[in-house]
Amino acid sequence: MYSRTLTILTLFSLVIITLASPVPVRLAEAKVQTPAGDLEVRGTIEARANSGKGTWYNPSVGTGACGWNNKDSELVVALGPSKYNKAKKCGQSITVKSGSKSVKVKVVDLCPSCGGGSLDLSPAAFKKLAPLSKGVIQVNWVRRSAPPYESFGLMLRLTYAVTVTSLTFGWVVP
Repeated sequence: MYSRTLTILTLFSLVIITLASPVPVRLAEAKVQTPAGDLEVRGTIEARANSGKGTWYNPSVGTGACGWNNKDSELVVALGPSKYNKAKKCGQSITVKSGSKSVKVKVVDLCPSCGGGSLDLSPAAFKKLAPLSKGVIQVNWVRRSAPPYESFGLMLRLTYAVTVTSLTFGWVVP
């Protein structure tokens, strides 16, 4: 009795599994419609301009707050505490402008004495804007790119509708 019930249950399970298996459809039997819907904007990419005083420092003196060792000849910058944001800006690129000159630099350090939009540039970066003898210059700067771990806030969504014009059902024998 037990073996008969087990056999019937096994056969019933196999029939259900076979019926639930996907049946291949030839490509000629399916019609794909054009994309439906537009881009969905989930946020914006913003570039906020900052302004303040630009000074220069020697990043080669030691390891920066981001944990990297840099040279005075590199185009790098140290941000003030409010902009440094607990190392969240490390590795980001910003473009610094003074007058008609500009330079693209990488955030590698914290400038504890810099307030607001002020920043400390490496000698190489400062020289792209003014002579080192000037010491302090007025700067405007903007973040140019987000780090890999930060979202841009823009999501593209494409929706495709598939219409199947005919299907052939049947047993598929392997």
